[in-house]
Amino acid sequence: MVLNANRSPLILKGRFITELSVVAVPYDGSAPSDLTYSNTGISVEHHFSWNEKFSNWNGHITAICWPEVPEGIPYRFRVKAFGVFEVGEEIAEAERIKFVSINGGSVLLGMVRDAIRNATLEGPYPHVDLPLFFFSIADDQSPSEDS
Repeated sequence: MVLNANRSPLILKGRFITELSVVAVPYDGSAPSDLTYSNTGISVEHHFSWNEKFSNWNGHITAICWPEVPEGIPYRFRVKAFGVFEVGEEIAEAERIKFVSINGGSVLLGMVRDAIRNATLEGPYPHVDLPLFFFSIADDQSPSEDS
């Protein structure tokens, strides 16, 4: 199989970690040495909106495993990231919020995953690798600039 790589109509203008809290908690070593945190109570929330003043899309994403930490998980964390995006003209205006929410969310989540991994690499317990997520719009929900 040959995959073609094409430039995305999503343009990342800037991205920032706006909050990073990682705390080691008492741990008995019962979790596997490769912590992927799959199905462990992580919540990932994201929100995108149009910024009329600067003519761009602003996005926020938060990954939380705090304050409740499932048994056998040695860290609790809260990480927030912010990104500024532009969307190329080839994406229809009616589809832009969906496009930027799905693709921008994936860009910011990659940054959040790296921040958690890097912070826990120096910790007293095995490092954390968040699972991969994909974003989609629920069939019964239409995207809006407030979602």
